[in-house]
Amino acid sequence: MRKIILIMTALLLTITPLMASAVRVDSIYTAEIPVASHSENDKKEAIQAGLAQVFVKVSGNIRVMEKNPSLAESLKQADSVIRDTNYTNVLGDSNATLLSMRFVPEGVNKMLRDAGASVWTQSRPLILAWIVLETPSHPADIVDGSTPSELQKLLKRASKQRGLAVILPLMDVSELSEVSVDDVMKKSLPVLQKAAVRYDSNGLLIGSVSKQEENNFKSEWLFVSGTSQQSWNITGKSLEEIIKNVSNNMADTLAENYAVALTDIVKSQLVLKIQNVKEHTELIELMKSLQQLTPVIDVQLESVSNDEISLNVSLRGSKQAFIQAVSGDETLVSISSKQSDDDTLIYKLVH
Repeated sequence: MRKIILIMTALLLTITPLMASAVRVDSIYTAEIPVASHSENDKKEAIQAGLAQVFVKVSGNIRVMEKNPSLAESLKQADSVIRDTNYTNVLGDSNATLLSMRFVPEGVNKMLRDAGASVWTQSRPLILAWIVLETPSHPADIVDGSTPSELQKLLKRASKQRGLAVILPLMDVSELSEVSVDDVMKKSLPVLQKAAVRYDSNGLLIGSVSKQEENNFKSEWLFVSGTSQQSWNITGKSLEEIIKNVSNNMADTLAENYAVALTDIVKSQLVLKIQNVKEHTELIELMKSLQQLTPVIDVQLESVSNDEISLNVSLRGSKQAFIQAVSGDETLVSISSKQSDDDTLIYKLVH
């Protein structure tokens, strides 16, 4: 029930819950581009622009076109990976039209792979954003996910453009007694992390934004993901500029850990122990499904002891990327409390 309430009332993007700390972001293969008309030429240009936007979301790299020049040629083949398109009018503006489009994931991934770019799967960390906003006409207050606001809308748009899964807190009665504006302003991690437990989030974005004078905003941010922390001071002429920049910083930081270059070069290895494997057919299916994960190059059986198997897994990406990818398999549940401390991961097969 709590999950349903969160999805309905918090600022939740187009994502589907997988398990704690990971969500499936379905919007990374979609784009919306303004068009001047329904002409074939305008449509063609919009589809190419949309594919460029999708390249950024799927790779996690805002400079993916710059770093992989051959993708410019792929844009000319955008029609070959388009799934469907649809024209919609912008709400409140009958003269503005958007071309919404969906691309074929396999086709987009192949273009990125052929260009030597990385791919970040649809299984992505869930980030809870604690943000205090203060303006000359409004006292400092925590932005919540249940009350429509400009910042809420901007965060949703910027997160969607970068393929991020971001929610705002509900700030209901229980949360109001746990978290204060001062806690967010001072970035009191113990308090905010305790309050964040109910959301099963994988990371925290903590920020304070203030409007100094007309067209002049400043902000301070702390981004906590796993054991790493990043701090940013961002100024801008508008709230939109601030939110766009911090979203870009988050996406770039996360992609460093989770995006994977689709090569056959082994970058890391780990031992994967899986308990409750009782049938030979279960072992075969497990190895097949693991082999299909984007970060995985090879899976080899090391040992079998009663109902526990031990596998050697070779990765083209990081251990964090593997953990995120395997979180999409609902039949595997992590039972190790020290998943990030060494190169051994322990899971249990759920029948």
